[in-house]
Amino acid sequence: MWNSYFSYLDYLELRRRVERRLSGSLWLFIHIAAFAFLPLVCFGLWPYGWWYPGYTLVHGWIAAAMVGWSVVLLLHGLWTFFRSGAWGARRSQVIETEMRERLRSDDTYLTQDSRDLFRLHGLLEEDVQRRTGTTTTLLSLFTVVNVVSWIAARGGLYDALIWWLPAAVFLLLLPILIVSRWQLRRHEGRLRELLASGEAVPAVKPKREALRFAGDDELLDIIDEEDYEKPKRLTR
Repeated sequence: MWNSYFSYLDYLELRRRVERRLSGSLWLFIHIAAFAFLPLVCFGLWPYGWWYPGYTLVHGWIAAAMVGWSVVLLLHGLWTFFRSGAWGARRSQVIETEMRERLRSDDTYLTQDSRDLFRLHGLLEEDVQRRTGTTTTLLSLFTVVNVVSWIAARGGLYDALIWWLPAAVFLLLLPILIVSRWQLRRHEGRLRELLASGEAVPAVKPKREALRFAGDDELLDIIDEEDYEKPKRLTR
């Protein structure tokens, strides 16, 4: 079954169903990018509305708003992580739910052999984790470090470095995320090779039943042809 092109298409459809039930990291990525660069853009366009002419660097309400935003960003990161494929418990639950639904509806070729279901479950676990684990984990970790930094800096009241730190860290994360996407493309290639070169499971032929009658029209038991041994012919 694994060396069929249709099995590969069926697997991709199954994976898409699983990933639709999981949270993706795209919106978290956009949220982090907005948090890192939007304050700098606003300051560049309207500097006198941000900087306070006294002892503090910014207005108190701006510092409080940035701390509150960092907390919201942290909650978004944690919500995404615990509902994504990076969290093992959530990933296993979604895969189990999808497999149960497909088995109940009997809409997959994989129900022919129970061993294939175990192989498929393990393949999905590893595949989904590889596709979402690194990116989601790094972005969620960023939100944790970010909120700690902003609280420690009291919203940037006295520390100008904190205003540049999120953008700098985000730019440092970009090469790691790009390498992760490149590794994902290699993983997709290995997955295609695995499904293309795997051993096919032979189809199980239904056993035919043979009905034998005695010479006096007596009905005998039904015998499997595979277990039935024809009487040997006597040779002189």
